[in-house]
Amino acid sequence: MPTDTLESEQSLLQVGILHETANELTIAIGYTEMVRNELNKILSNKDIPNKVRKELKKTLNLIDRVISYPLANAIDKLRSDLILSKDTYEKNAFLIEEVIATIIEAHNNHAKQHYIQIHIPEENTKHTVLADEAVTQTILSIFISNSIKYAKKRQGKIYLNTQEEDNYIRVSVADNGKGMTVKKLKKLQEGAWSETGNQKEGNNGIGFRVAQRMIEKMGGRVEIESKLNKGTTIHFTLPKFINKEK
Repeated sequence: MPTDTLESEQSLLQVGILHETANELTIAIGYTEMVRNELNKILSNKDIPNKVRKELKKTLNLIDRVISYPLANAIDKLRSDLILSKDTYEKNAFLIEEVIATIIEAHNNHAKQHYIQIHIPEENTKHTVLADEAVTQTILSIFISNSIKYAKKRQGKIYLNTQEEDNYIRVSVADNGKGMTVKKLKKLQEGAWSETGNQKEGNNGIGFRVAQRMIEKMGGRVEIESKLNKGTTIHFTLPKFINKEK
């Protein structure tokens, strides 16, 4: 394997791990907010939960800085066609709606803090995909986390939907947030985009590109639609599980 390809693989993995760590910290901060509210009712020293939250936020900000700056040169190498071996991802059959429910549960408290409502597919909707379940969780976590960042302040709404499309299952994540101009959308797709979220969070589009590569490696594709001040919708597909034993 060429050296530059190997380096780009390592860069993608590093960025992906950091981005997912940042997502997990965001979720943890949401839970500490709940704990803080309860502990404040019984603790004589109310600074303790505040200090825990403060330290988590400091760690999250540090990760954002690492993602945004020191790896900037490595990001340029992400255009390589071969990022990860196709054998890296497992292929298992699972209900995509169950994975969506799991990820929403993890992010829901963070969303509520910013008065954002997350709407999930109807209960009777069930689609089985053939993909790597853990990787799919990461993809959904990235997209939902980004939607929370940019959803409309105090009136934010995020909609998730699934539908069958030939031999694929199409998953859509839509928000009513800041949206993008055609120019910014093009920059995002080219890897030259940066934007600040509603809570002053930094974002340079790395998460989107990492998720896109993951989806492509599992045999799917990604489409994105956006209108300034209207919101953004990301569609991605995963192979549908076809039971050949029937």
